[in-house]
Amino acid sequence: MDNQLPLDLQLLKKGSLVLRALKNDLRQKMLRLIHKKKRVTVTEIFQALNIEQSVASQQLAILRQQGIVNTERDGKKTYYSINYD
Repeated sequence: MDNQLPLDLQLLKKGSLVLRALKNDLRQKMLRLIHKKKRVTVTEIFQALNIEQSVASQQLAILRQQGIVNTERDGKKTYYSINYD
């Protein structure tokens, strides 16, 4: 009898990338802030966390690439919210 579980390697890789993105302390702080405020701009994030704008943007890009946050454009502003799905 074969006791091996069928594994979807692509799904496992995606899961590991999501976990890696969530492992970072700064990204966790950003997610807590976004969760609390529901929808925020990068300016609100870097000011609230007292970090450089470029650092906030880089970290948001990682969260966006992994599908952890959603973006919504409103004129010149981009709003970030958590993708709970």
